[in-house]
Amino acid sequence: MRHGHDEPVNNQSNTLGNYTLSLRFDNGEERFFDVKPYLTLGRFSQLKEKSLFEAVKVSFDTIEWPGELDFDPQFLYEKSEPALEEAGGSEE
Repeated sequence: MRHGHDEPVNNQSNTLGNYTLSLRFDNGEERFFDVKPYLTLGRFSQLKEKSLFEAVKVSFDTIEWPGELDFDPQFLYEKSEPALEEAGGSEE
């Protein structure tokens, strides 16, 4: 389902090290979102606490942390980087 736009919406999230999220969107794309630049902004500074950061979950079409901290799915998509295949993977 789209969020009123043609942009993909998030439907899976995993935490990686260093305040980075691995996101999978409904178009099948996996992307990485770096949360570090937002850890100094308002309520997002709460996410510096690792246990809170790791409590992220998918909520509707985006991600959310306890306390209703979330990012717009379009913002997540636009600010995230495509996941690249591992170097040295299977060659054809």
